[in-house]
This record gives sequence, structure tokens and C-alpha cells, in this order.
Amino acid sequence: MHRTIIALLLIISMRAGATHWLTYYIYLETEYVQGPWARTNLLARSDYKYLAPKVYEDLFGTMKEDLAEKFMDRLREEKPEVYDWDFQLSLHGDTVWLEYEAGIDHLETVMNEVTATMIMNSFDAVCFKDPDGAMTYALTDLTLPLFDLVSLSKKDAPENGKKRAMEHKASQSKNPLLIWLIVSVVLNLVLGLWIILRSER
Repeated sequence: MHRTIIALLLIISMRAGATHWLTYYIYLETEYVQGPWARTNLLARSDYKYLAPKVYEDLFGTMKEDLAEKFMDRLREEKPEVYDWDFQLSLHGDTVWLEYEAGIDHLETVMNEVTATMIMNSFDAVCFKDPDGAMTYALTDLTLPLFDLVSLSKKDAPENGKKRAMEHKASQSKNPLLIWLIVSVVLNLVLGLWIILRSER
């Protein structure tokens, strides 16, 4: 009995250590006012619309599917009328797959927002799959300019800028519960040792 309790306490401690706070950005189509962005050559063709980042912070586990699901939830919260369609989300390597049956009314907006959000938050590409086929999109496929979160030198490729942005966001993603987690683990170990010593008497 005592060993079972100790095992449960240790499992709970290890599972708690798998969670972490993550600061991330979702990208939303908005009207141009003024500011720096990437791929400015698209501005004239975009009817002066662009993709603007909105910051969020949430507690996540270690499953990348959870990240992608949360990004889609946030997009749906921001624009419920645009994301009013059912889909199945899965990962194939670092590519996010969205499988859906019915047509998407605002496909270009969805493609731009989902692709920018996923890729700027550590994924490589997004695949939209319906019964007629599948299309995979990367940053170069966006039809709107993208508000830039980092300064890119002329020698930097967009992929390098994306990587630096992810490293910057990861370095800022501190876990405020880390101290409490350490205290919890120590207390669990002390309690486990106390139960073992008491049972041996």
C-alpha cells in the first residue's frame, strides 16, 4: 500500500514537470495603418490588408498537437464566423494537417492566418485537405504581408528570421510555477521517505 502511494506521488511529480508556459502569437488579417512588415511587395496587391500578431500565453504539455489545437482555438475565438467549420487536426512530422469535408467560405483568409500562425510558432507548413485533394502552404505562399516581429538584415532569409523569432519567444517563455513545482517534488520525496521509514518500524 505504501509503495503504491509513493509510486503515485512520483508519477504525479513527473507529469507536473512536463508542463510549461509558452508565449505565442496568432496572426489575424487586419487593415493597414502603419508599421514594418515582411514581404512588402504584396502590400499594393493586398488592398492594404496585412497579418498582425496578437500575443497569448498559455500552459502546455509536451504534445505538439496540443499547441496546434490551441492555436486553432484562439483563431476561432477571434473570428468565430470565419472558423465556423469542422476539421480534424493531425501532425505529419512538422507539418500541420487540417482535414475537412465542407468548403471553407473564407479560404484565403483562413489559409493566411492559419499558415502564418502555425509556421511562426515552430511548425514548417500547413496542409489543407478536403475530398478534392490537398494543398500545402508555407510562408512564401501567403497572399498578405506579414507584420514582422524581428529585424531582418538583408542577408537573412525568412526562415532564419522565423527561427530567431522562435528562439526569442522560447527564451521569454518562463514558467512562473517552476518554484512551486520544485517545492512539490521535494515535499513528495520527503513524504515518501517518511512513509517508508515509518513502515519499517
